[in-house]
Amino acid sequence: MANEPSPTGMPYGRMIFHATLAGAVFFCLNRYALSQPFETALTWGIIAAPFAAYLAYSQARR
Repeated sequence: MANEPSPTGMPYGRMIFHATLAGAVFFCLNRYALSQPFETALTWGIIAAPFAAYLAYSQARR
């Protein structure tokens, strides 16, 4: 099943999904909605991704 954790108990797929989605959302928000330069939008996307991965990890381990 897609919602089952990996055999080691770590929800890597969910973490990767959340990190990718959060990075893309923050990038698009900054780039298109706030009209920031590419470098600034990319920086915010890169910064947001690990936080989203950690949140997904902490929620999956509850």
